[in-house]
Amino acid sequence: MGYEFKKVDIPWLNYKLTKKATRTKIEKIAPGKITRVLVNKSAKGKADEVPVLENIETESSKFIKFDVFVIDKDDGSEELDKAEYAGTFALVPHKTKDKKGKSTINLRLTKLYGDIDVC
Repeated sequence: MGYEFKKVDIPWLNYKLTKKATRTKIEKIAPGKITRVLVNKSAKGKADEVPVLENIETESSKFIKFDVFVIDKDDGSEELDKAEYAGTFALVPHKTKDKKGKSTINLRLTKLYGDIDVC
């Protein structure tokens, strides 16, 4: 076709995401129990914050639901009225050949942090 394009630097072409993960293990949560997990926030502007709750063991015949909230540690972790909603995990009972399974939920927090002015 005869077109020539100007050579420009494309910084994202060979970009590799650096994976920083904080592992927390939660086991055998009783029904109706409130569980709090403290996860330190990375420095502002470092990356999009996406907590991943993985290996959530589920039974397909049961309704499972939990909500995730974020509390700024400056507000105090006991002040639940200042908690901000981050997301929900829900599983509706259904029939499947595997009675048990594992699920994962990803939550993007960067926009939420901006909305509640968390640095």
